[in-house]
Amino acid sequence: MLGVFAFIEARSRHALVPPRVLKSRDRTAAYLISLCIGTAIFGMFFFMTIFVQEVWGYSPVRSGIAYLRWLA
Repeated sequence: MLGVFAFIEARSRHALVPPRVLKSRDRTAAYLISLCIGTAIFGMFFFMTIFVQEVWGYSPVRSGIAYLRWLA
């Protein structure tokens, strides 16, 4: 989907992300690193939710409450 987005944006007259923004290697690397970190954090919360519910036996509400201390 990211490739399709890049393909459409490269050919659009009024792009959401102009291709000239991504010509800087430093900025592009920072965007990719941010994407990787965000994906890792999302994955951690997904698998930790499954772990807390299946292994520790928490209910969905209790596992959500258990995450509140990490978000504060």
